[in-house]
This record gives sequence, C-alpha cells and structure tokens, in this order.
Amino acid sequence: MIVQCKRNSNDNKVGRPTIQQFKGVIEEQNALRGYVVTTSTFTEEARESAELSEKIVLVDLDALVRWHAETPTFS
Repeated sequence: MIVQCKRNSNDNKVGRPTIQQFKGVIEEQNALRGYVVTTSTFTEEARESAELSEKIVLVDLDALVRWHAETPTFS
C-alpha cells in the first residue's frame, strides 16, 4: 500500500498529471493499492484518470474529515 499526501488550498485542486505519475509509482512498486489524500479536491480529469485503475483511491478533504470522524474498529 502506498499513500501520497497533498496539502493544497481549496482553490488548488490535484490534477491529472499527479494521478498519472502516481499510477506509475504504484505499478513500479507492484503495490496492491494507492491512496492520494488531499486537503483540497481533485479535478475532473484527475478523477477520470483514477477511474481507469482499480488500484487508486482518491481521498479529498470531505472524505478525509469523514474518515477522521468515524470511530475506528480494530480486531
């Protein structure tokens, strides 16, 4: 599993080039899954690029806040 974090302002969305580069890292490292986490959001082109791979999960600010608010359960 690989995680890339992007600390961007609300008006600075993560774009397609970032996602495409990250796809290369995932494949090169033979990772099962890759997460791109941002304090902003993603461009439509970035989302479209991510949808072409089952290995990429995009986590924008709203999803990050929901993740944080949920009570984790550990076995």
